[in-house]
Amino acid sequence: MKNIKNLIFVIAIFLTIGVSAQQTPQTSFFTQSRAFWNPAYTGFGDKLAFNAFVRQQWLGFGGQAPRTILMDFQYPFVNYNMAASGALQYDQTGPVSKKGINFNYAYHIKDLGQNNGQLSLGVTAGAQQYVFDPSDEVVNNEGDPLLSGGSQTSFFPNVGGGLFYISSMDQYKNNTNFFFGASFVQGYQTNVLLDQLNQKRVSQIVFDLGSKIYGYDYSIEPIVSVNFSKPEIIDVLAGLTFEMKDKFWAGIGYSSVQEFTIQGGYIFEEIAGRDTRLKVGMLANIGLGDKLSTFGPGAELFFRYELDMD
Repeated sequence: MKNIKNLIFVIAIFLTIGVSAQQTPQTSFFTQSRAFWNPAYTGFGDKLAFNAFVRQQWLGFGGQAPRTILMDFQYPFVNYNMAASGALQYDQTGPVSKKGINFNYAYHIKDLGQNNGQLSLGVTAGAQQYVFDPSDEVVNNEGDPLLSGGSQTSFFPNVGGGLFYISSMDQYKNNTNFFFGASFVQGYQTNVLLDQLNQKRVSQIVFDLGSKIYGYDYSIEPIVSVNFSKPEIIDVLAGLTFEMKDKFWAGIGYSSVQEFTIQGGYIFEEIAGRDTRLKVGMLANIGLGDKLSTFGPGAELFFRYELDMD
């Protein structure tokens, strides 16, 4: 079922319920994805890291369903209390696709207070390409004006910033910390004109608030994320994750767009070197409301390789 009416329906839902906050991919329940929305999280914990996320939403909707690929490489400069990263993004919904590249910089203010707290400040800059290519679409009306112009491409800059505070960097000492993050994404606002389609690029603000409760060899992390793309589009995500130290993790989550998620993964230690880890996980989600349940479930794969540089 591939036609322009379906495409318009998908875009209308995106604009109505904020599933993708209009231009940026939906925020993930995977903790390690924070640096894609908040540059202050770059190099957090003084770990060199490579992350990759592959997401397919709405498996029952066919080829027009949203698909997203995110990859980044983070390098901490431990002696200078800072970190940098480069990230690639690919996002497609039907004939509309977006490709982007971003560079993050974060400065870490360490040893705050008596509990080894940390405040990180970050900035991001990059560019994004928008493409509208209806050549592969099967439509009911061959004379549809949306098809008259063929493939269209536009480029736009991307800038943003953020902060991330955690009350303690100590782990697995039967203690509890709390954290707070705020980020400003897609600071450059403009109209995106592709053939006869127009989409307004708007700024996005993301807040994270949560805690991490440590036992001797496990941790529990409740978190709430609030995603604003403009006053009438708000997406609230609440999640709970349990992790057994250097073994595995599992979690559940719920979004205000009536989407339920479950995730899990395994942690491999000492991969090709000293103090390294490979984390492999999967997340499944399903819409519970009338608008999303008919589209079917979605899935997300996650890979992370990290090396402790401290």
